[in-house]
Amino acid sequence: MKISVRPAPLILSAVLAFTSACASGSPAVSEATTAATTAATTAATTVATTPPPETTSTESQSYRTPVKDVVDGKYVYREVKEMERYTDLRDPFLRFDGSRVETPEEFYENKAYLRELMQHYVYGHLPPHPESIELVEKTTEDTLDGIAVTEYHTVAFDGLSMKIRITYPVGAEALPVVMRLDYLCERDYAPAVEDEMLLEGKYIFVTVSRKDLCPDEPHDRSELPYGEYDLGAVGIWAFGAIVALDYIEDMPQIDPTRVAITGHSRDGKAAICAAAMDERFAAVIPNGSGCGGAGSFTVMGSGSEDLNSIISNLGCWFSSELATFGKGSNVRRVPVDMIFALACIAPRPVLCTEAKNDLWANPLGTYTNITVLNKICAFLGGPEDSCGMVIREGDHAQTDEDWRNLIAFTDRVFYGIEPSVDFNTEYFDVSDKIPWEVPCS
Repeated sequence: MKISVRPAPLILSAVLAFTSACASGSPAVSEATTAATTAATTAATTVATTPPPETTSTESQSYRTPVKDVVDGKYVYREVKEMERYTDLRDPFLRFDGSRVETPEEFYENKAYLRELMQHYVYGHLPPHPESIELVEKTTEDTLDGIAVTEYHTVAFDGLSMKIRITYPVGAEALPVVMRLDYLCERDYAPAVEDEMLLEGKYIFVTVSRKDLCPDEPHDRSELPYGEYDLGAVGIWAFGAIVALDYIEDMPQIDPTRVAITGHSRDGKAAICAAAMDERFAAVIPNGSGCGGAGSFTVMGSGSEDLNSIISNLGCWFSSELATFGKGSNVRRVPVDMIFALACIAPRPVLCTEAKNDLWANPLGTYTNITVLNKICAFLGGPEDSCGMVIREGDHAQTDEDWRNLIAFTDRVFYGIEPSVDFNTEYFDVSDKIPWEVPCS
């Protein structure tokens, strides 16, 4: 069986529904959101970057942007030694020529540049959607005494194969989806809250076995697929999620406008990448994603993983360009920060679930980025509390409490149910961590 895959459309109706629920009674916000969404539909793309077509130079700009020239529609990047050393959070409102975005419409247009920067310096470039996805094997089993159905699909594309688990309530029709990237996709590893949601008939759960595409442990980059795109492991895992969405989006059980994506640690990094590059993911809930995830490269708490560490130990997870910044103070020359990826997700809602003892995952830097992200969402016409962060007791894991916070968040996004959890607790004072202002829209 072969499934033809078309280029994915931009779908923001779930965001509109969420914004409407949060901003009921606020015509000004509603009108701003409608205008912003119209701009998004016009200007944004799915898994695409569109550099300016003209040839120009940025040498005269006072701000040393990473782009030296644009020649025949392609960016020419500066060498590492030409980069500034950054000490503050990078500004996602800057264009390639150093000028600054001032309106929501300009911000949506500039997302293509932010995506290009993140792919060049962090992820590698995502390949085009596969021309076809072939179903190689499918098994089906009753779940919860016949209340639900679990299907295991092994699919093939671009010379690769990947296993996907899909569990849905019997009789499901157009339900929202929680997609998870994980090392194993068997239902034995499903969280307890999954059974509860299936019994209530509220969600479909999809798990993507990303280990089928690329290993966790350090490896020779030449062994990775899509070598011509310089994809690191995080980008490959993210692309697996995008292909999985291509595969499932036409199932009648699924509402493709209400798909949330989650992952723990490295899978949280990949979930952010997938959502930054593909606007079909309507909500993102990374768990303990840290460096290369929701955490800032520059704003770091004590004991957090930094770029030096992750480049040295797990450079194969990212583009080879990131490794060129080497060790020591040169990493301060990296001209992007993870707020760029999160900005590409805005105004779609993001919840970061973290742990008090998980200092390695940089909760301070994550909170800083979420604080900025809420301001960006408000700038784009959404509510200023559309994104959030929850820090629980404990260590680096995606626990039952994390999953229950996830469901409380997706209930708010997809069903308009107000949560009992406070997603906007002020965990840190970050007023001195953000050296620039979000424009007034």
